[in-house]
Amino acid sequence: MARKKPFVLAIIPARGSSKRLPRKAVTLLAGKPLLSHTIEEALKSKMLDKVVVTTEDAEVAAVTRKYSGILIVDRPAKLAQDNTPMIAVVQHAVKTIEEKTPVDIIVLLQSTSPLRTAEDIDDCVEKVLKGADSAETFCEVKHYPHGMFRIEGDKAEPYDAVGLKKYKRIQDVPKLYMENGAVYVVKRNVLMKGNTFYGKEHKAVLMPEERSVDVDTILDLKLAEAIINENKNRR
Repeated sequence: MARKKPFVLAIIPARGSSKRLPRKAVTLLAGKPLLSHTIEEALKSKMLDKVVVTTEDAEVAAVTRKYSGILIVDRPAKLAQDNTPMIAVVQHAVKTIEEKTPVDIIVLLQSTSPLRTAEDIDDCVEKVLKGADSAETFCEVKHYPHGMFRIEGDKAEPYDAVGLKKYKRIQDVPKLYMENGAVYVVKRNVLMKGNTFYGKEHKAVLMPEERSVDVDTILDLKLAEAIINENKNRR
């Protein structure tokens, strides 16, 4: 008997309150709510079996209902605070969905990454389907500790936390990468029993800088809008 394909659940967290950019999830970006950009790419994915939005907010829920097939998980207010750990939000959504459907793989898609594509999502899922415990998206670091300073008062001292000063030229420094927050994929047991998004075999999918914008401020929003408009003009 052929093995059943693992059930892949995508979870989009979108709470109503946010500090730096108020009402961030429903703030307009290129003519539609920030949240919509993530929902639309999730719907284009070839790897996702179900997509849910977890929220405590009526307006976020109203935006979500415009998209056929997207479920809404009612998030308790205690899980929509500024200090609420993301893992608790995702675990709550998984438990809610598992009341009806067993889940094998969880995909976290934060609505603050509006420029990630369906292909970015699928590339991460594929790595876990092929045996990795978890996977996520990264982008190359452009500013290295090699050239940074620590400033106390007005005194500046070179800062080199990772020992890069031994390299004479920045071109010789090994490439470094940072999480860009766009896609996290993890096996159920790693998330639910291990309480982490990072398994022992953790894989990377690289995304270019121009798709790695994380919208947290009005400046980030303007940058994302500029990139979207530039891409439209190239078509």
